[in-house]
Amino acid sequence: MTLVEDVTTSAKFSNNRLFYVVDNSLLTRGFDPGTFRFTGEPVVVAEHVQNDPQFNYAAFSVSDSTLIYQTGAVVAGTRVVCSDRSGKQTVLSEEPYLVQTLALSPKEDQLAASLGISSGQLNDIWVFDLHKDTKAKLTFDQRSFSPAWSPDGKRLAFDRIDADGDSLIAKDASGSGAEEVLYKLPAQHVTGEGNSAPQNLYPIAWTSDGKYLIYRGPGEIDALSLLGERKSTPLFQTKTGWTGVALSPDGRWLAYSSKESGLPEIYVVPLRSAADGTLSVSGGKWVVSSGGGSLPEWRGDGKELFFTNSSDVRPVEYNR
Repeated sequence: MTLVEDVTTSAKFSNNRLFYVVDNSLLTRGFDPGTFRFTGEPVVVAEHVQNDPQFNYAAFSVSDSTLIYQTGAVVAGTRVVCSDRSGKQTVLSEEPYLVQTLALSPKEDQLAASLGISSGQLNDIWVFDLHKDTKAKLTFDQRSFSPAWSPDGKRLAFDRIDADGDSLIAKDASGSGAEEVLYKLPAQHVTGEGNSAPQNLYPIAWTSDGKYLIYRGPGEIDALSLLGERKSTPLFQTKTGWTGVALSPDGRWLAYSSKESGLPEIYVVPLRSAADGTLSVSGGKWVVSSGGGSLPEWRGDGKELFFTNSSDVRPVEYNR
């Protein structure tokens, strides 16, 4: 794969020219597909072209003889909303950026979020103080994703993608002190280049004793020891694609969504600790959804699971 231009919208090729949008301006530039090199400087052919950064899509099309485009603005941004059990919603924040992931602190007084200017790209971690109605930026690299709180609420683990690879990072939630690299996936294991590289590591949760970080590696769910030599242990692999994993507050259960039956459903498996301190998944699994389920989240006391289907957020009681 060759990165010919760092563009975050759709692009079209016609008559040896590339067409793409930067800052709502439609540009065209000569391009040789044989050498993957540009043959001239970019030229603006239209202004105020509609561009949706959430889906990396610009509203234009081009053929050998015709260029069609749509002008106008797409209102980007995201609302951070709190919803009670009756469905009543309270807007906590209106962000000009796109909220990629959210994580509520153990004391429920802070919210960590990865905010980006486009879907899956140019993200930083922010921390919201829900009592003071303020927020502070925790990272400044535009390549940080998916925050997860430590059990004492003092640190955050998150993923960072850079030219050297994909890393799990820990940092004090206040922003003080140095960052700590917990685990690194070398560049040769990361598909893509630069900002276009996909996210390969997803922090899921710290265990309640603070000894392990559950995370998603390439294709499987692993437990990273935060003590000693930082050994990583595979827990399970769905092999069918997954859309969300959640660790119960007491650290005894993992809920995950998998397409094992053809439709994404929520499964729960026990998480056990061996005599040598390693974690494993054993003892069977249970399906707790019906008719589809993804993105599971545990209630604070671990007695309910919340998940989404195609249109709803549903609670399910869970007693084991």
